Amino acid sequence: RLSAAGARAPAGSRLAIRSNVAERAGVAMGNILSRTCPDIRASGKESKAATRIQAGFRGMRERRQRRREESAALKIQAVHRGRKVRRDLDFRTIAQKKKAGQEVGNELVEMKSRMIEMRARMKDRERKVDALKLKKIRRYESGNASQGNYFGEERKRLERKETSRARRAARR
Repeated sequence: RLSAAGARAPAGSRLAIRSNVAERAGVAMGNILSRTCPDIRASGKESKAATRIQAGFRGMRERRQRRREESAALKIQAVHRGRKVRRDLDFRTIAQKKKAGQEVGNELVEMKSRMIEMRARMKDRERKVDALKLKKIRRYESGNASQGNYFGEERKRLERKETSRARRAARR
């Protein structure tokens, strides 16, 4: 082995180890050995090593490019499949939503009519209860004056309520 100065490098020296490693890996030491060792340059090991490095780099670059293209294609396919499924589900859900909306609307209409009926029945019952109370009060008033005074406020309230009902009914 030759050192940078042109003399042989000792067997355990750093340059000797480097050149051994480089030769075993099939890689020339590039600029260092090409200037110092014309016999290596002439043998063609440097050009073979350069070709190997270039081929390895081209292969790595090509594999990386293929991986990128493949992952991009997979992503596009996944997006397309997801979009298709969402679109199909959306059409189904629109029909389901319409149906559910109609059902809820029908239930609301039924509930509103039931509430109106209950309200009318409650008013009717209240009217009957008030009429009975008023009838009892008048009966007590006719029999005993002390009881009539006792129910005086209640009687006035019930009579006012009855007259306001009559006025509302007359307006309708």
